[in-house]
Amino acid sequence: MPHTNRKKKSARGDGGVKVMEQKRVVVHTKRSEVVDDSGWTHVVDTPRTRRGTVSKNAGLQHAGDFEVNDVAFVNRTQPEIKEECQYWRNNWDKSDASAKLKTILEEKTSAGKQKISNVVVLGLGSLQIARMEGRRASCTQLGALDRILEFLLPNEKLRVTFQDPIYTNMDKEFLTSRGQYVVEDPAGFQEIDEDTLVFAIHCYGDVYKKMSESKKPAVLICTDMDNFGKFNLSETSEETTKIFEDMVEGYEKIDFPQLRHDFSDTKIYWRKTEDNSKVKPEVSSTAEQSTEKSAEISEQKPEVTPEEIVVEKTEETPEQKTDEITAA
Repeated sequence: MPHTNRKKKSARGDGGVKVMEQKRVVVHTKRSEVVDDSGWTHVVDTPRTRRGTVSKNAGLQHAGDFEVNDVAFVNRTQPEIKEECQYWRNNWDKSDASAKLKTILEEKTSAGKQKISNVVVLGLGSLQIARMEGRRASCTQLGALDRILEFLLPNEKLRVTFQDPIYTNMDKEFLTSRGQYVVEDPAGFQEIDEDTLVFAIHCYGDVYKKMSESKKPAVLICTDMDNFGKFNLSETSEETTKIFEDMVEGYEKIDFPQLRHDFSDTKIYWRKTEDNSKVKPEVSSTAEQSTEKSAEISEQKPEVTPEEIVVEKTEETPEQKTDEITAA
C-alpha cells in the first residue's frame, strides 16, 4: 500500500516533452608505469578529462580561475595570500624538520658566523598557482626562508630579491608588501656575489647553469647538484655536470631536513671558511720558525772536529811530562 497519495512524476514534462535526467560523469584514470634508474617501478594515475571542456594541456594543469601561457591560477587577494602563507609557515614551525634545521644552523654558526649581505630567491613559484600542492610548497619554502634569516641575521635587515617568470601581479604586490624586491630575469643572477645567500629549490638545470656564471655565494640552498649527473636528464650533459660540480666545489654539503616533498633532494651548500683552511699552514710555519731558531743556535756554537779533540787530548802526553821533569 503506498505511503502517499502524491502522483509520481512523469518522465515527460507538462508539455509532453521528455525530461533528460542528468547523468553522473565517471572520470576514468589511466595508469602508467615509470621505472627510475634505481629499478623502482612507480605507478602514475593520469585522469582523463571530458573532451571539449578544457584546453589540450588540461591533463597537466588543475582547474583555475584564469590562465597565463597555459598555466592555471586562482584568484587571490593579498590578505588571502598572506593568510595561506601564514598557515603553512605555522605548519613548518611545528614540524620536526624545522627543529632539525635550527640545530644545523646552530652548529654552523657556533663554528664562526658566515658573512651574508643579501639574499637572492630563484624559482619560488607562484602563490596563486591552481595546484594546491604547488601553493603549499611555495608557502612552506617561504616560511622556512623567513626562519633561516631570522636565525642567521636576527637584527639585520637585508635586501631580499625574488625572481621567477611565473609571478603574477598579485605575487609581486604581496612580496613587495613584505619589504622585499621582485626583479625580472637576469637581474636576480646579477645580484649574486661572495656574501649572498641563494635560495633556489627545485629549479631547472638551466637556472643553476646560469647561476654558475655568477660569483660563488656564501650559502647555497638548492637541489642536490649530484642529481644532474646521476639521472639521465635531457637538460644535462657531461659538460653541464662538470659545471655543477665546480659550482659547489669548496662547500660543505648538508642535507636539508625533509617535510613531505616540499624539500625533496634539497641540500645546503655552506662555503668552507678560510680560517679552517689556514690552520695547517699556521702549524707548519710555527715548526719552521722553531727549526730556524735551532739553526741559529747551532751556528753560534763553534764546531769542534774529532781531530781537534784528539789534539787537545794529546797535547801533554805522559812521556812529555817525564821529559819536562828530567830536564828540570
